[in-house]
Amino acid sequence: MPEKVKFSQYADFLEPLIIRKNIVNDFEVALVVSNSAKVEKNSIFCAVKGVSVDGNTFVEDALKRGAGGIISTAEYDNAIQVCDDRLAYSEAMRFFYGEPDKRASFLGVTGTNGKTTTVYLFFYLLRELGRNPAFFSTVNNFDGREFHDSDCTTPDAGVLFEFSDRAVNNGADFLLFECSSHALSQKRMGKAAFTAAIFTNLTGDHIDYHGSMENYFAAKKILFIENLAADGTAVINIDDAVGRELAFELKNAKRKVVTFGFADDADLKMQMIDNEFVLNGKKLKTSLFGRHNFYNISGVLGALLSLGFDFDRMLEILRTGNINVPGRLEKIDLGEHGTAFVDYAHTDDALRNVLSILKVETERRRSRLICVFGCGGNRDKNKRPRMGRVVSELADEFIVTSDNPRDEEPQDINNSILEGCIRPPFAVMIDRYKAIAQAVAMAGKDDIILVAGKGHEKEQIIKNVKYHFDDCEVLKECAEKDGENA
Repeated sequence: MPEKVKFSQYADFLEPLIIRKNIVNDFEVALVVSNSAKVEKNSIFCAVKGVSVDGNTFVEDALKRGAGGIISTAEYDNAIQVCDDRLAYSEAMRFFYGEPDKRASFLGVTGTNGKTTTVYLFFYLLRELGRNPAFFSTVNNFDGREFHDSDCTTPDAGVLFEFSDRAVNNGADFLLFECSSHALSQKRMGKAAFTAAIFTNLTGDHIDYHGSMENYFAAKKILFIENLAADGTAVINIDDAVGRELAFELKNAKRKVVTFGFADDADLKMQMIDNEFVLNGKKLKTSLFGRHNFYNISGVLGALLSLGFDFDRMLEILRTGNINVPGRLEKIDLGEHGTAFVDYAHTDDALRNVLSILKVETERRRSRLICVFGCGGNRDKNKRPRMGRVVSELADEFIVTSDNPRDEEPQDINNSILEGCIRPPFAVMIDRYKAIAQAVAMAGKDDIILVAGKGHEKEQIIKNVKYHFDDCEVLKECAEKDGENA
């Protein structure tokens, strides 16, 4: 358990955010919560204004349950009034769990695509380099001892800092995080100081939440402007236009910046020579393939180089290791029905990257590339026709189906996808299982099937009810059934 301190010490810690302190009865803090139902005696209740619920409406309930003090933007007795309730809540959680960012190195990655793979690369390399990393990712998390499933990319501050404290107590010396734009804009990481942070890229996604690409970029920048330690290093892909803009801004602010890309002025210069990846003049061989993974690897190497790790040693680890990232071009042999890949690609840019990689292989085989994909409901609608266009341009055959429709009508989502298609799909099938079964049935032994959008996910959300659904399991099952019926 974290060391208990008094309410007045939280006021000292939150001083930059405080409008007014009204501590009449000081007390030893037992718990910090933002949900009144979780209040115990001598808890601090943080009344946070959410998107749909205002925590201030639950202050009376929290006090009845035994809350000793309140943190809010409003005035209360025995309370700390702050100018930013979200940040104050996250900072209170960071303080409650003993400021784990001061006890281990925090490494973060943000961008539209590549975050999960980047975290896995960090984890793999640091372990091989003799360190003890822990991580929290979209797929799962590792607390230094055990793996656990994750249900989000970047969790609530309470979950994040409890995990961080537990990981450090388990001996972790590096903590690796995917930093989503939602989490950054909601200040879930408080003022935790990151030793290094990577910017992968920025393409159209989450505009439904942020309102514009400018706001989306502003959210991503928070990691570098507000959370990067004073002596921390920003590692930035400058082949991306906004990445170049970010690098320029940070350099002008006299921050440490390492750049990577194919651009001539990149610090880590990426090249393709005789169809081989070359980084700063040295060949890069790895079990991961594709141009997008070359970017992911270069970013990680740039961050670890800034921390003093040896470049040649890391290249050797990558050359000899077998790195597998669940749901990221995860390969499945379907026998007479060719080869399938399951990938989390759920933006037009990610789809273009993955399809382009697989297209090279089908052209070599003189076979077909078949894609099964859809778009999530209650998410950015603007990307749907763009995704339709990309798939209709690059796949030889494609089937439009459901992803996680949530509470939208699946056919409405599919119609939006079809608006961008430059030619009709092989089929439009709302039932994802049947769509995958159709792709398997039509594939020959040299064909490649890409099932995109859900990747590592084990559930499908329909009318906001979760049903078990695993693309990898379904592919294998369909291939086995077809074999039995042959």
